[in-house]
Amino acid sequence: MINFWGYTKNDRFSIGCTGQTVYVYDASGIELTKFKDIKYGYMPGICPHRDVCAVKSTAGWLAFYDLAELCLIKKLKVGCDSQYQGFCFSPDGRFFLNLERKDMHSELAIYDMDTLTEAARLF
Repeated sequence: MINFWGYTKNDRFSIGCTGQTVYVYDASGIELTKFKDIKYGYMPGICPHRDVCAVKSTAGWLAFYDLAELCLIKKLKVGCDSQYQGFCFSPDGRFFLNLERKDMHSELAIYDMDTLTEAARLF
């Protein structure tokens, strides 16, 4: 069994992160694929109502994966060290809310899940 630093699942997929690799499993536990697009990717999340997964790196990267096509959709640089910064999806799956550290303060960036572009930035 792989020791994951971060792990999440829904009724269709399980996502486990080791820091260097993102593992994707189906509901029965069969490995579908693995990704190695970002280093220090420890925090996975699955978007509600979409087959999309986000993985956040402590090095300030975000990677979005299409779980139906099993491919990288987009990789974003989101500020500096984000080790203690969290994220979540809106309940309807339309937005991705990400705490990002800029210099010595944090900001809340809101990304549109249709375009994976920044829709707003607060603070």
